[in-house]
Amino acid sequence: MHDLLIRGARIVDGTGAPAVTGDVGVEDGVIREVGRLGRPAARRVVAADGAVLAPGFIDLHTHSDFTLPRFPRAPAMTRQGVTTQVLGNCGFSPFPVAGPTAELLRAYTGFLDGGLDWEWRTLDEYARRLAALPLACNLALLVGHGSVRIAVMGFADRAPSGAELAAMRDLVAEAMRQGAFGLSSGLIYAPGSFAGTGELAALAELAAGSGGFYASHIRDEAAGLLDAMGEALEVGRRSGAPVQLSHHKAMGRANWGKVRDSLALLERAHAAHDVLADQYPYTAGSTTLLALLPGWALAGGVPALRSRLADPGRAGARPGQRGGRRRPAGPAGALPCPQPRRQRPRRGRRCGRGGASAGGGRARGRADRVARHGRGRRAHRAGPPAGGGRKRRLDG
Repeated sequence: MHDLLIRGARIVDGTGAPAVTGDVGVEDGVIREVGRLGRPAARRVVAADGAVLAPGFIDLHTHSDFTLPRFPRAPAMTRQGVTTQVLGNCGFSPFPVAGPTAELLRAYTGFLDGGLDWEWRTLDEYARRLAALPLACNLALLVGHGSVRIAVMGFADRAPSGAELAAMRDLVAEAMRQGAFGLSSGLIYAPGSFAGTGELAALAELAAGSGGFYASHIRDEAAGLLDAMGEALEVGRRSGAPVQLSHHKAMGRANWGKVRDSLALLERAHAAHDVLADQYPYTAGSTTLLALLPGWALAGGVPALRSRLADPGRAGARPGQRGGRRRPAGPAGALPCPQPRRQRPRRGRRCGRGGASAGGGRARGRADRVARHGRGRRAHRAGPPAGGGRKRRLDG
């Protein structure tokens, strides 16, 4: 007798074969029969009435590593059919944690943090914490380049020394031994924006050596999209790592349509190297408002940023620079979103306009807006969906 019989579904099995109408019998949590099963005995029968029945979806780009300790059932995922999540994207992972820079890492990931207690240091310790929870999804963890760099260098705006690069390689190798699926980078965010291509390739090499891949939130998703894609491909070429281009898009109205060229580049590259892209199914994205600031403003981390914003003589210094490179122009249509209720300013203050900064001075313009929305999020128009985005399979 089946524990569960789902009758009359449109079965899409994930192989690429056309949908077929049929039934699915489940016993002890395992699919036992698929096809036109007639009327076998079953403890529970669900009439699908032509609804699609498919294997669980893989969400290749999530940041649930910062919320699962509080929300292990992940209803926002499971209710959409997601049964496997890839965590640790965009250079953000809750490990490795190094004592001297632990607070810098917490501040760096604060806009994602769902209330972590940070009582771990390594991937293995973090994974053990998750394993003790009633998880609803399968998980695949990436180690974040930003987190690795913070552990070794903090927010130093420079290339690593030989000893520092070796220490970062050791941390990536450790994470891969402990089960990471690869290395991620977020190159619009400090300290990822401070890294050069050679540093990224040297670390991605460790991921490749353990069968992992390199996923990148590339350095520019607007006017410099093609050059930024080229850098990710070069990291893959030098390191031997398969490349995953995260949330592929062309931001800003002036760049709409550029995905025709970027997808053509991706197809040409795919002929010679394992490179794929993923894409979200909506026309706006979100990130921390700190991403609107030039990278140099975050040298030293969030505490140093607050100090700069408190000094009106320093808040506007060195405009247009980011990690030693010219910063791409911000996307057209950037829209600051409201803060969560518990973080909104007291009544009578207007967000992003004047007001005393944390240190008693007055920061101006964009810096002031970021100070007031320091844990808020930014939405931007990403243009029409690029189409053709593909998800990396985790089963080979």
